Amino acid sequence: MSEFDPKADHITSYFERFENFTDVNDVPAARKLKLFLNVVGAETYEELKKILIPDKPTDKTFDQV
Repeated sequence: MSEFDPKADHITSYFERFENFTDVNDVPAARKLKLFLNVVGAETYEELKKILIPDKPTDKTFDQV
């Protein structure tokens, strides 16, 4: 799974691809968020951190992010 590139990817399409990736690889729901945070890329992770202040991204569920 490639990093999210805001210049080339549409976020909705990226989430659809990520859902497909997790389905094909039998990723348990409890691990989806941590996997997402690792593959989404540093730039997007930093943006998520800013949006979610005072919480951390890992304090949320995948559906909340």
